[in-house]
Amino acid sequence: MNIERTGLFSATAVTPDLLPFVEQHNKETVSGKPLPEKIIRGNVLDVPLIKGAKWSYECKVIRTVAVGECETHFASFRYVNVRDDVQVLDFIDLREINLVVYAPGHYFTVGEHIGKIGDYS
Repeated sequence: MNIERTGLFSATAVTPDLLPFVEQHNKETVSGKPLPEKIIRGNVLDVPLIKGAKWSYECKVIRTVAVGECETHFASFRYVNVRDDVQVLDFIDLREINLVVYAPGHYFTVGEHIGKIGDYS
């Protein structure tokens, strides 16, 4: 696994426009075919990024914890890539970013804004 070998990884906030690429990428990774041109290198770390993504992280592993047959990687963010149209928002408005949330077999997007810190105390 590349994460174990390099101690580096990237994480991308998936948006609806990236879903066709993500699903195709999963098929190509499994089949061993080369990845599409939509993959670029990180700005700070040698990690793959999805070109055009609204938000992604370049991460360095600081600790790995095994739980059963799985491992969880804890990492420090070395760089946060944010697209220009997201940087101009008044706050990190998830409705504008339009993140995709995955639940087994289904995709959802984020709904309404229900408040900010302190509104419920």
